[in-house]
Amino acid sequence: MAMLLAALTHDIGHPGVNQDFLISTSNHLAHIHGDKSVLERHHCQTGRALLVDSHLLDHLPDTQQQQIVCIMNETILATDMARNAEFMTQFQRVVCSGEVAFTEQQDRMLVCQMLMKCADISNPCRPWIHSRRWSHRIMEEFYRQGDFEKEIGLKVSYDRHTTNMAKAQSGFFEFVGDPLFTLWDQFVSSPLSKQLCRNLDNNKACWDEIFAQVEEQDLETHAQGLDSEDDDEDNVIEDLDMDSEVHSDSSTD
Repeated sequence: MAMLLAALTHDIGHPGVNQDFLISTSNHLAHIHGDKSVLERHHCQTGRALLVDSHLLDHLPDTQQQQIVCIMNETILATDMARNAEFMTQFQRVVCSGEVAFTEQQDRMLVCQMLMKCADISNPCRPWIHSRRWSHRIMEEFYRQGDFEKEIGLKVSYDRHTTNMAKAQSGFFEFVGDPLFTLWDQFVSSPLSKQLCRNLDNNKACWDEIFAQVEEQDLETHAQGLDSEDDDEDNVIEDLDMDSEVHSDSSTD
């Protein structure tokens, strides 16, 4: 129950910008929560407020309510990517030792934290047709922040006119998604974990193909002395989507 509640509230009240933006603009959330895990602390606080307002846990003893809130807080705070290396190191040590003591609260909590981290960045592991759509939505959120930064004179983190989405997504899949899900698969070694890893590998290959094709088209365009088209990447993605749908249809015949 605690993990389900944490999953439901782990991004609740997200303002659509990252921690650096909140701190740089002296946002009220940064004043309330300080300069570490600003968003995650905000999600925890908002989730706790909802539990109180809804009286959802009122039927449980106080000690059990406190346990649930503790699990929610610890797992949501673990989704702060600034602490990713910290959790990966801890979990790698546990997995490599082969000694996960589920009787120990510390080990149980670490497993819950890693599970929440997997759920938080699970998009690379969806089937391509769904994963790429969510990648577009995520990048659009980043681009909007870049627009805000440009308007108020801050350093632009993601420029919608110069950032290569395929390169950005492939890099995230390779350096963040793949190590996490490979380690999780090493831990649980289930049919689902292996399918997630296969999906991730396939999706990264798709983004790499898009990046290569767009780069080739840009080179041809520049060689001809023409302006590059902003929709080159979208056209390549549409072609890949059509191939993916054809493959999906044929595999179900």
